[in-house]
Amino acid sequence: MKSIPEPLFRKLCFIFHRGFMESRKLARLKNDEQALDLADTFEVMPGYLPDWDEERLELIRSHLGTYQSKYAPETFDYLGVLDMNDEEFMATLSRY
Repeated sequence: MKSIPEPLFRKLCFIFHRGFMESRKLARLKNDEQALDLADTFEVMPGYLPDWDEERLELIRSHLGTYQSKYAPETFDYLGVLDMNDEEFMATLSRY
């Protein structure tokens, strides 16, 4: 079993954080369908973390991409965070 590289782990934590924030926003707006789709997107991801490999990253990318393509441009750009270079991400993270 491989461990998740530190920059990627931080990106995933940030993506989970933003997912929780988006779910709160959707609940306030009573946007049940999108909230359920967001929950479906994120619910399986923690299970990918203990047995990490590149296939797990592609599964996460696929889940996020499916959600984003359905709800763009209103949703957060989760894939943008995942694809950001590490230095740019750390600079972005420091603003939060």
